[in-house]
Amino acid sequence: MNKKQIIILISVILVLTLILAIFYLLRIPQGQLEKNVEAIISVQERGALSEGGEVTKKNIVDSLGGKTGVLLITDSMEIGYLDPPDERIMVFVLDKDVEKTESDAINWLLSRGFSKEDLCNFPVIFSIDNPEAQPEEEYKLSTNYLPPYCL
Repeated sequence: MNKKQIIILISVILVLTLILAIFYLLRIPQGQLEKNVEAIISVQERGALSEGGEVTKKNIVDSLGGKTGVLLITDSMEIGYLDPPDERIMVFVLDKDVEKTESDAINWLLSRGFSKEDLCNFPVIFSIDNPEAQPEEEYKLSTNYLPPYCL
């Protein structure tokens, strides 16, 4: 083999390795996304809001004129309501400290009259919208997931 053939062979091997690595990395988040969606659907099917949760939900929906809208915006999060058919509360985590922001959002919603069970049954869905908040050991970025105690 001459130098030119060796360089071509090494280049082909490197390109194939890169393609396989990208394919593998793209498959991991998809699997996590599917698990999160299954958990959300499971929680929605099995639960109902408490009486107090129904009152709180009505107050929120009425305050937004029955339409999708923003409930709270801070530097660390945005909380919004999505109207039916995909009715839920979305929490977009904007801060690097994901756990603190999750806790703050949960506490804010509890202070409005929901119980912890209501937050699972409504449901409340978290989504990380800050690439710097991406923990290396766990994929959450741009996925939807329930509060940790709901599963």
